[in-house]
Amino acid sequence: MTLRHSLACSAGLMSTAVLALTGCAPSTPGAQEGKEGTTKLVVAPSSEMSAAWAQFAVAQEQGFFADNGISVELQWPGGSSDVLQQMATGRVQIGAPTPEAVLAAEAKGQDVEMVYNWTRAPVQWLAVNKSGSIKSFKDLEGKKVGVANLASGAKLLCEAAVSEAGGDPSKIDFVATGTGIAANDALKQKRVDALMLWDTEYTKMEQAGSHLRYIKSEAYEDLFSTTFTAQAEWVKTNPELVKGFGKAWAEATVWATENPEAAVKLMWKRYPQTKISDDPKLLEKHVEIFEGRNVSAMTGDPVKSQTLGKYPTDSIDTWLEFARDSKITTTPLKADGLYTNDFVDAYNDFDPEAVRKSASEFAD
Repeated sequence: MTLRHSLACSAGLMSTAVLALTGCAPSTPGAQEGKEGTTKLVVAPSSEMSAAWAQFAVAQEQGFFADNGISVELQWPGGSSDVLQQMATGRVQIGAPTPEAVLAAEAKGQDVEMVYNWTRAPVQWLAVNKSGSIKSFKDLEGKKVGVANLASGAKLLCEAAVSEAGGDPSKIDFVATGTGIAANDALKQKRVDALMLWDTEYTKMEQAGSHLRYIKSEAYEDLFSTTFTAQAEWVKTNPELVKGFGKAWAEATVWATENPEAAVKLMWKRYPQTKISDDPKLLEKHVEIFEGRNVSAMTGDPVKSQTLGKYPTDSIDTWLEFARDSKITTTPLKADGLYTNDFVDAYNDFDPEAVRKSASEFAD
């Protein structure tokens, strides 16, 4: 059953993301007319559809996007750098890259703005076989490191962590292993010495029986990760769309947190390719993937403090310092204009208890 808000949002209070990489995509940043008078946006996640992104299905199936006047289309261009490139062409209104890629793009002249702080803790780190000799990021010199693709933000973060550890990232051979079984097999067969992926991918590997050892860098342990981002000019001219998207995502997050099993089932319904088998334990496995990512999104209890989507000012400063020191950027960047908290009140303008009640009473 769809939750309808007691205070319905007007069509002007819309927002969502739809990532259009098709020929019908607009040539300049903007929005298109969607279903039943909604505004269609194109949103680009930075990795394939999985339970980590279950909020999209929840927001679509439970009407959170529609309640905010939005129709959302998802497409997947590749890694974070690919997402940012598609945003620059206007084919994507809102993307979900990682901050290291955002800062690198900004340093190269792309005018982007981070608008919703989703994962409030790091989700990317190094994985090696338990018997491997690698003990730190510095040990990666002369080694092969598997990444999802060479446009992945994880590659940038790995290079930065190596640099911070006193190593030379130019001495690393990065290999595009993809994700899932392909990446897992590359590590098992020692075609790569390590993987630089993210939380949900490692969860899948462990579920498949892999025994991994993780290496994390203290240099970025206090940094936020995946963040919804848009071209700065688009944000300026479409503030109501930004508000609407962020509010719908926040509501979907609360709903899915309350009933993750139902969130996964909605994902299977909306994106049937994600139900990869008839394994009776698949629901349990996908819930584990969702919760593994969601823990970083709910760090600090942002629902209680009504800070879903908010960027702590000190974390922005820490990111800029880390990017400079680790040579992600060589051009000095200022925090002003790089992010905004102007929409946080709008994101959190809903009744969490009503959303939780809707989720707890949901019957598929």
